[in-house]
Amino acid sequence: MYLSPTTHGERGRTFRAGRFTLVESTYQPTTALPPHYHSVAALMFATRGSFIETAGRQTFECAAFDAIVRPAGEAHTNQYGGERTSCVIVNVSPEIFPVAGRRGGIAPGTDR
Repeated sequence: MYLSPTTHGERGRTFRAGRFTLVESTYQPTTALPPHYHSVAALMFATRGSFIETAGRQTFECAAFDAIVRPAGEAHTNQYGGERTSCVIVNVSPEIFPVAGRRGGIAPGTDR
């Protein structure tokens, strides 16, 4: 397992807004990322395509605009769908989400 950068995809624009950093990222079809973790909490959603994120025994299937909240330091894998997938990743300052190991926010599929 390794500590990853914000994105393993093709990095697009980055926008800083106070305690938040928004990163656009694009992934080639069927890209699979090995187990990794990030040092900051993040909210992530696809604007096009889909992805599956697995953390521990939980698997989250995320279609476009399903949001997933990932705590800092949580090991996970990602598998991107059969089409090019574009995502927005919102990295959150540790002052906002100081506790690692909690997953929450909008669960995929519940906002429909």
